[in-house]
Amino acid sequence: MRNYQIVHDGTGDPIRLRTADTGRVLAVITADEARQLWINLGVALGLDTASLTAKNVRNASSLKELVKRQKKSAARK
Repeated sequence: MRNYQIVHDGTGDPIRLRTADTGRVLAVITADEARQLWINLGVALGLDTASLTAKNVRNASSLKELVKRQKKSAARK
């Protein structure tokens, strides 16, 4: 079984996905691309994240909680 590492050296630097055993870099993505992948994962899991943007998830720690907050905000309007 292979192990993978996510390497992020700073806030402006790209995120690298690499294999733990060889250190080979498999992908390099920006933080906004990573956020968009997170949103798409939420859509695939049925979390109703399609309306989110990368800016919405910038400081979110949980997609479920973010979607709940966004639904509450929309209901108040």
